Amino acid sequence: GGGLYSADVFSLGACLYELGSHERLAGHGDGYARLRNGLASPLPGVSSEMAHLITAMLHPQPSNRPTAEQLVRHPLLSPHLSPEPVRGVAGVAAVEAMEKMILVLKEELALATSKLTQSERR
Repeated sequence: GGGLYSADVFSLGACLYELGSHERLAGHGDGYARLRNGLASPLPGVSSEMAHLITAMLHPQPSNRPTAEQLVRHPLLSPHLSPEPVRGVAGVAAVEAMEKMILVLKEELALATSKLTQSERR
């Protein structure tokens, strides 16, 4: 199939988690084991909606992770994506969703950093 598989969804979630945590994830060890077991630390400065989405993508049970279609239709992303049906273009839609997720996360982190910087100046 041309869509995202559960392992791909996990990998995308791990990339987003790495971006949100500002720390490089190891491919092994305690930190990785915690991530694989669904015990990742909360991401500071990330909206609860984005944090919930990333947590779902990192679910230890692959069948409980969102599908590509669910990612594309997620309320956090759907305002940024075209309303065209996912059928037949799941791979393209998944890549578009991934790009938008990264942009939304970067916007959230920039806003959180800005607020932190402003509060430190006071």
